Amino acid sequence: MEITARLTRDAQVKTLPDQRQVVGFTVALNKKFKSKNGDVKENTQYVDCSYWLGQRVAQYLTKGTLVGLYGDMGVNCYVSSDGQPRANLTFHVNDLKIHGGGKRENQPTTKANTAQGKEAADDLPF
Repeated sequence: MEITARLTRDAQVKTLPDQRQVVGFTVALNKKFKSKNGDVKENTQYVDCSYWLGQRVAQYLTKGTLVGLYGDMGVNCYVSSDGQPRANLTFHVNDLKIHGGGKRENQPTTKANTAQGKEAADDLPF
């Protein structure tokens, strides 16, 4: 499955009790549609994401960054603190591509794109 969306906040690295690390972040998926009366409406879905393949990428995953994500959707079921059953979707990211946006000071640059005034993260080894 493929998702292209913007991060809603900076990514965070979490260390689990078994010392494995996961990068967690949330993206917003915006869908525009026309209502029955012809008005253009927008619906936003928020998807929690987990990236297990390296924590170095977290510094580049900042609020507003546009990313292409490739992976699988999973469902987490749990009982909330008030005893109610709950579920949420989590996208398990296998590969990602940073398209830009976000906080520019954290974005890496490549030699070829710097001369043109563009920033890119296509050559990062994650």
